[in-house]
Amino acid sequence: MKPGPERRRLAALLLALGCGLICASISRGWLVYGDDVLLFQVTEAIATRGELAVTSPFEEGDVARAIRGHDGRGYSKYGLGLSVVALPAYAAGGWRGAPWRDLEEVRDPEGNLRSGSRVLAAGLTNAVVGGAAAGAFFLLATAVGIAFWPAALAAVALALASPLAHYAAGFLTEPLSGLCLLLVALGLVAASRGERGWPGALLSGAAAGLAVATKVANLLLVLPAVVWLLWLLRSRHRAGWRWRPVLAALVAWFLPFLAWLGAVAWVNRVRFGSVWETGYGAEARSFGTPLAEGIGGLLLSPGRGLLWYWPAAFVALAGLVRLARRAPALASYAASTFLLSLLLYGRYYQWYGGGAWGPRFLMPVLPLLGLGLALLAERAGRSRPALAAFVLTTLAGLLLSALTVVRSVESQMTTELLGDPQTLAASLWEPGSSPLAAQARLVGTDLPPAELPFALRAPGALRWRALAAPLLWDLDIAAVRYRSWPLLRWSYTTAAIGLAALAAALWLARRPRGAG
Repeated sequence: MKPGPERRRLAALLLALGCGLICASISRGWLVYGDDVLLFQVTEAIATRGELAVTSPFEEGDVARAIRGHDGRGYSKYGLGLSVVALPAYAAGGWRGAPWRDLEEVRDPEGNLRSGSRVLAAGLTNAVVGGAAAGAFFLLATAVGIAFWPAALAAVALALASPLAHYAAGFLTEPLSGLCLLLVALGLVAASRGERGWPGALLSGAAAGLAVATKVANLLLVLPAVVWLLWLLRSRHRAGWRWRPVLAALVAWFLPFLAWLGAVAWVNRVRFGSVWETGYGAEARSFGTPLAEGIGGLLLSPGRGLLWYWPAAFVALAGLVRLARRAPALASYAASTFLLSLLLYGRYYQWYGGGAWGPRFLMPVLPLLGLGLALLAERAGRSRPALAAFVLTTLAGLLLSALTVVRSVESQMTTELLGDPQTLAASLWEPGSSPLAAQARLVGTDLPPAELPFALRAPGALRWRALAAPLLWDLDIAAVRYRSWPLLRWSYTTAAIGLAALAAALWLARRPRGAG
């Protein structure tokens, strides 16, 4: 197949399919935080009762506690975006032919559902989102002239060798926010290249609105896109566009964006009696952390620092300088979203994101930073230092992703959330007490190799009995959490198909000899 739009789209589709299936194969199928409990309850409330009120109590409980609404009922303070996007997956949880049918339902002391068929199915939403982000990243990178092969390699590294892999296995908003920011940029790049700007502007505006509906703080991150849009249309008008296509692009961007903002305002009004009240209350004004401490923590601390949890981040940031020469508007957008995230969350009282893995609040901007990684991969073909940097940081990222699959991070999160301030401080700032160190110790001391022969002889429905080993090695995937043979077969099948799709995508992305 010759290089061109068809090959590019097919490669993006295969990347999305492959990364999505691999993320699905390692999905936890369990609600392990508190935010995810409330997000799931909103999905369930919409699907089963046609309302927004949640069942979690607001008088007691931990971080899954609801917020009392103006009507006296409990509501989630989180955005509606992910809960709405997860509705089809939630419905699939009732499919009787699915491998996740009739799974055990576990509730916490407050009565909140933490597991079950619907929980697992809803959680697969983020696996799909993670795959879509890989495909969108490839389209964006190639749209600004990065070659297919390095763009595909960087897309796989971003999806599977960064903290996004951990979040794609759960039910939090970070993957969807990251996908939305990618689509905002992709739409504007498309608008700048086409004869008509409105289709790209429509995609960008819709993604920007969904980003705000997913998390209201994302409004700050889409403001640079408005500046980019206005600058773009002004430039195109000076280059010969008439006013009609300029106005069409403006309407196409702002119509879906304002529609989403209207939905956010309506949801706020229904829940808390005011279009301006999100439910965060005084928490939304709690910005008392010294900026140097917060930014230093987000970038460098052993407990949450980007350098520790995504080693490729800093070579990716350096790559943005090269991107500025090739696509200055896109590079400016990527850099501005990153800097705005640092400034916003660096002052937030919980800059560390609660009990989390890595710099949770920086996750949405990682895909845009990954463009610098794609440029590094592009240089790797002619520069040994660039090749070494790409390979080493990708391998390190894969190892860190594996840490969250080999063992659950729940115990470390519980220690942070329920421990005293000294315990939290040690977890954030002392390398030996950080989640990374705790996970490494857990992996190193809790593996049961002596039981492996039993696993190899284990009876069961698998044709190759050695594949029962993950059940005894206690991987943190849904099949092991539920001790389900059908789910284990499904995990192997989806992983195998995903790897085949990635191999096909990478083969397709290779520059054919003699291609122009």
